[in-house]
Amino acid sequence: MNRKYTSALIRTARSRLDLASDVIAESRHRIAVFDGKAKKTGTRVAVIAPERKHSMADDLGKRGSPDRERINVNEDYEVRDWAKKLGVSPDDLKRAVQQVGDRADAVRQHLGK
Repeated sequence: MNRKYTSALIRTARSRLDLASDVIAESRHRIAVFDGKAKKTGTRVAVIAPERKHSMADDLGKRGSPDRERINVNEDYEVRDWAKKLGVSPDDLKRAVQQVGDRADAVRQHLGK
């Protein structure tokens, strides 16, 4: 890692720690207000969601094994393909996913395949 990149990482980490400290302080204050141990103030802290990429079973941009190990019953083509692959009707597949979750190995085991 070069020096600029390391410095940028440190600045980002420090700002996130500062934000986390503010959020914790605000949470403690809200608990104290709820318990009647402190007065309400007008101070509010904005919470910034962490930067994450969505990892859904139907992420067509992701072609690795996680996509192949899950069954998304909200997509017709996946239901059709998995039902054909497992030799069951689409309704049976949806019921199995509802009972054991979207993991393909759990659905196979539930269906006895």
